[in-house]
Amino acid sequence: MAQNEPTENRINIRSKKNLEEENKLEIAAREQLLRRLERTLKLLNNRANVRRKNMILKERALRGEYRTVDEAHEAYGYGFISKKQYKEIVEAIENKDEKIAALVFPEQAAASILFDFMRRLMNEIEAFKFELLPPEEQSRILDEREAARRQKAGGDT
Repeated sequence: MAQNEPTENRINIRSKKNLEEENKLEIAAREQLLRRLERTLKLLNNRANVRRKNMILKERALRGEYRTVDEAHEAYGYGFISKKQYKEIVEAIENKDEKIAALVFPEQAAASILFDFMRRLMNEIEAFKFELLPPEEQSRILDEREAARRQKAGGDT
């Protein structure tokens, strides 16, 4: 059996090296994917912002020079605007920019989903990096996290 022990050690060392290489590859692949997804995330956010801005500008243009319902009503009373225009202006004034800002556009929803996916990838990268650390360093980090968790739990009560 003494002859098998060095062979088993070599296999374990090789396996450990292979595992380290696989982890490094996983990290690199996920980091590359994150870089590419960041561009898509920015694009989705920009599209949602442009769409929101255009909707706000359209509403403001619809309101025109009338800032309040009373001003629009007065203009309608004097015949400066039609009943249809009056209703559109009143609706635009009541909707205001806040309601538009609260709208969730499909691009914004897609960006949120993509961001959550990217966050999971970042967590996976951290897990792979943690596995590459020596056992002593892993133990130290786990102890620090546990101490921080206990301190937080003790401070909340």
